[in-house]
Amino acid sequence: MKKNSNGSEPAPQPLPERPSGREPRWERAVSEPVADSSRTVSAPARDDLRGLDLHREWVAPDAAQRRGRLRRRVVAIGVTVLLLVVVGLGLFALLAHWNPFAGWPGRTTSTATPSSAPTATSAPDATATPDATATPDPGLSAADRAALFADLQKNLVALVGTQPKGRYAIYYRNLETDETWGYHETDPFVAASSIKLGINTYLYDRIKAGEISLDEMLTFDKRAYPTGDLEYGTGTIQNEANGMQHSVRDTARLSIRVSDNCGINMIIRRLGGIEGIDAAYLKLVGGTVDYRTSVTYTDYAGTTRTGRNRTSAIDLASMAADLYTRYTADPTAYQPLIDDLENTEFGFSIPNLLPKSVAVAHKIGTNDLYKTENDVGIVFASEPFVICVTTETSSASKAHAFTSQVAKQVYDFVETAATGVAPG
Repeated sequence: MKKNSNGSEPAPQPLPERPSGREPRWERAVSEPVADSSRTVSAPARDDLRGLDLHREWVAPDAAQRRGRLRRRVVAIGVTVLLLVVVGLGLFALLAHWNPFAGWPGRTTSTATPSSAPTATSAPDATATPDATATPDPGLSAADRAALFADLQKNLVALVGTQPKGRYAIYYRNLETDETWGYHETDPFVAASSIKLGINTYLYDRIKAGEISLDEMLTFDKRAYPTGDLEYGTGTIQNEANGMQHSVRDTARLSIRVSDNCGINMIIRRLGGIEGIDAAYLKLVGGTVDYRTSVTYTDYAGTTRTGRNRTSAIDLASMAADLYTRYTADPTAYQPLIDDLENTEFGFSIPNLLPKSVAVAHKIGTNDLYKTENDVGIVFASEPFVICVTTETSSASKAHAFTSQVAKQVYDFVETAATGVAPG
């Protein structure tokens, strides 16, 4: 309050008078009772209403509590209903294989899984239903498949015609339908390292029979083969000292994954020699061209050749098919060999143009002296099949490309025939 110029305080000014007969609004609110269903209470004075919206109707405490309890009950009931709905949807999705956020499942296709027993092959397309198991896609009709198969044969023969001068052989066998086709499949070719697939299959047969253990140690004899194990070329054991030891499992792995020549010789010696292996397995499974019988033929350059250690496309394919049969009957016994064949250091030829998701258990064979480039393998497609290509030509790279193209054309045919849909 300001003071007058003489230092005295000004006299207080009287408040304006209210019109008579009219009470202040807040006094009227205090004196007016508020009706309740059970009793009548008076509203509190203005000082008790701080922070409240004075424009809202004041509610007696008991009524407010009842309304609060009602709201909480409504909320609780709502939450309970929501939980029941969520639980119900979860149970329904679990029982019916339904994803409530993605809708009903559509058409799905299984891919081949490396290293998996009978389920290593891809399943045909299937349409899932909530109350039934998947139904295989019938694929092409028999007539359509036959027509497509005829086209494949013509295309493969035409492909051979585009290659450089040489000798070429192809053999295909479907392991599910037993569908087969061959081109010069019985002609003799240098087997090279492709024969290691058959020798290892026989080794694992002896392991399954309990005659040999995977943990048994083999000793490297660094004398020249056949007296010892030394044979230069592919592999790492050739660089080791005489007397080095490897388990049967490790030796077999090296003979397949890096095509170790000394390793396969150590295995041959453990199995009793190549003549015994030939008589007990190679000749019985694939004896069209006996591996240990000398044959005479004309090579790709027109030179007459005579010698042993020859094979044919149908013989190598028969060994691969035999391995598949043994593997599906007893996956535990033959899984290590399948793993090795699927993981070699030689990714060219058969697997080169196939989808990376498709497992291929294969073994190449190469011999520069005879210009030989072979590959034989099990392709775990929708219908698993064996494909073998043997070649003699002056260009190894073109031979590899040819084998890759053959495998791709056969794979495309099999997938189209099995599923009714051509690979993308």
